[in-house]
Amino acid sequence: ISVHDAVVKNCILINTAHDNSSVVVGGQGYFFPGPFSAVTIENNEIRGGGTGIYINGGFSYAAQGRNVTVRSNLLNGSGVNAVGDIGIYVQGVDTAIVAMNEVAYLQQTFPNYVRGIWLADGTTNTLVERNLVHDLTYPSTFYDGAKGIVVTSNTINCNNIIRNNFIHGIKGRGRDYTGTLWYYNPVGILAFVDQTGLSIHNNS
Repeated sequence: ISVHDAVVKNCILINTAHDNSSVVVGGQGYFFPGPFSAVTIENNEIRGGGTGIYINGGFSYAAQGRNVTVRSNLLNGSGVNAVGDIGIYVQGVDTAIVAMNEVAYLQQTFPNYVRGIWLADGTTNTLVERNLVHDLTYPSTFYDGAKGIVVTSNTINCNNIIRNNFIHGIKGRGRDYTGTLWYYNPVGILAFVDQTGLSIHNNS
């Protein structure tokens, strides 16, 4: 199954469960990557769901996603309308734009992550810009911290750009930032695993 020239636009999407995603782009079934291209998710309001927008084109050695735009979406509900652990997740995509979205007030379910925007394995040639990511909290009883934007492309010369995003209110109990557990602290923009060609500038 492949998806081409698909558009989700001007919708209010409501998901009452916190163990799945509100918008999924991938293969047949939730966890299966799939070939897709020219997919646009624009100007939607997304309420609930464990992940707001989940895009899976595979891994760095076999990425199958192409030309994805995620723009001007609201993932900022609170209470029963809050998105769960991850706002926007992109994996295995070559050439994507994630721009002008608002991600806020994620409602984490232990022990999962709290991440606003996540460029995961195999995501390349992607621009993340002019997003508003704010008020993300990992529950204070646990030793961890929320992350605003995370990049784990696991790719040499990934050519990903993170620029002109506004991030604030990223919280969590955290751990000792001088030791090996630095990862468990709240971070505005976090890039780790082996990757080169990543540009991060003009964010605040």
